[in-house]
Amino acid sequence: MAFLPMDLSFLRAGGRLSSIKYATSQVLNIRPVVEMRDGALSMTRKFHGSTKRVATKFLEAFLSDGAIDRQQLILLYSCGLPSKICEAVTERAKNLGVQEVHWVQTGCVVTAHCGPSAIGFAALRSE
Repeated sequence: MAFLPMDLSFLRAGGRLSSIKYATSQVLNIRPVVEMRDGALSMTRKFHGSTKRVATKFLEAFLSDGAIDRQQLILLYSCGLPSKICEAVTERAKNLGVQEVHWVQTGCVVTAHCGPSAIGFAALRSE
């Protein structure tokens, strides 16, 4: 499971992002990926660019792990994510061989940490 927060002020307010990193990311339009690995949350990658570009690149990176089962992909979103981003990500997922795409709105814990307009992916690992 991985999330891409679009509004980094929530990570900054929660102490997960320093003020210097926050300011740098705002100026350079950089967005970090927060992943669940071995039961802990960590920032693993960074993407640069527009929201649509970042969301599709994030999807490509998530699916590039060969162990991801492409039968079904769960796409998570917090309130405020534009529908054009949802449509672009769904289309890109289908083009990358995902057979079923399901959108689920995040709950209060993810939204409190990642803020509005966050997008996330969850999938089963193939055996």
